[in-house]
Amino acid sequence: MRSNLILIFCFLFLASCSNAELLEVNFKNTDSSASPKLEVELALKNSTRQMGLMYRKKMDTNRGMLFVFPDEDTRAFWMRNTYLPLDIIFISSDRKVVNIVEKATPLTDTQRSSEGPAKYVVEVNAGMAKTWGVVKGSILEGNLPVSSD
Repeated sequence: MRSNLILIFCFLFLASCSNAELLEVNFKNTDSSASPKLEVELALKNSTRQMGLMYRKKMDTNRGMLFVFPDEDTRAFWMRNTYLPLDIIFISSDRKVVNIVEKATPLTDTQRSSEGPAKYVVEVNAGMAKTWGVVKGSILEGNLPVSSD
């Protein structure tokens, strides 16, 4: 019975991924360079923020997820049920990168925290932040939405 519920949950989750709302963003770096345009899935509700990129086995280089919170606060993320190694980019309400957790180890409950208040978090494939020159102080650009809860 439990395995049937897990299968149903996974099916519904994967079905919802294909309908995910995408937004185009990029980072303007402190050296005036810019990252490529990224298509990010939006995590605007508590339920989608909790699910994040769990259970994904692959993600294109120019893709990611943008977590939008209703307020600015210290944030902590874990990698439970997340198979992809990720860079976790914490961003303040004024769109500046607060800090980056590079190459977060998959399938762990270790908390990775922001070094200051963050309203946004962007997750991308591990190593991409460095490849794109994204550092503390880089600016997230794009028409950012507000949280829906």
